[in-house]
Amino acid sequence: MKITDEEMQKYFPQVYPKIFVGKYGGIAVGKGWFDLLNQACRLIQSHLDWKKDVPQVVAEQVKEKFGGLRFYVQGGDDYTQGIIAMAEQMSMMLCEECGAPGDRGGDGWISTLCETHRAERDAAKAKAMADYEEQRKLLKEGFEE
Repeated sequence: MKITDEEMQKYFPQVYPKIFVGKYGGIAVGKGWFDLLNQACRLIQSHLDWKKDVPQVVAEQVKEKFGGLRFYVQGGDDYTQGIIAMAEQMSMMLCEECGAPGDRGGDGWISTLCETHRAERDAAKAKAMADYEEQRKLLKEGFEE
């Protein structure tokens, strides 16, 4: 499913209002993990609707950290924690931008990206560094005069 960042922010509280209730900080992951997070939420809520004695899972935070999904919640049981753990592990093999197979890597900020998005990010980083060096050179020349 193609989705914008804005649509993703609205989607989860609308489709899973019991999980995304109150202030949970938004969805701070790339669109490439939409399907993974959506399926995890579907399995979690389906389980909770069936097992009435299990405390409702409520999202506290959904973010990317060290190139992987982090889904922090209150409530649930071993089954729901297993779904979350599996989604978190799978995220480290899927591009954050498009959902294609990806690898974790990067200098400084670790991310999971496919070859195409890794090349785009590396090119943007190289351009930013070149721009920075150019500005630095101009400033240095200005102080030497």
